[in-house]
Amino acid sequence: MRKDGRDEYMKKYSKKYYESNKVKWKDYRKNQRKYMKKYGKDYNHSERGRFIRSQHVAQTRNLGFVPITEDVPDESYEFHHINHNLVAPLPKELHRLTRNKFSTLEQHRFFCYQIIKQLYGGEKNS
Repeated sequence: MRKDGRDEYMKKYSKKYYESNKVKWKDYRKNQRKYMKKYGKDYNHSERGRFIRSQHVAQTRNLGFVPITEDVPDESYEFHHINHNLVAPLPKELHRLTRNKFSTLEQHRFFCYQIIKQLYGGEKNS
């Protein structure tokens, strides 16, 4: 707090300014919201946005996100965790084959592991 009364002055001025420009700010926020929604949707569907979102999901699940290949495939691929750190890109159709209410997590992992062996070769790093 300043002792020269400037805080009170700024508080009154800010309130006065807001009241006199309320309509302008309301329109600005409305347009900005539309713009940000469209920009966010476009970004999330871009190659970089999908990659960043995959990393974020891995962080929230306390998993690492180290791709086994350096190039990021196109949007027809999804990432599957081989272990807690490594991820492998798999074709979206194959990765989602075992994602239903009748399959268990173990069945999903086993199926994806078989696909990874065929696509990339090598053994599982647990």
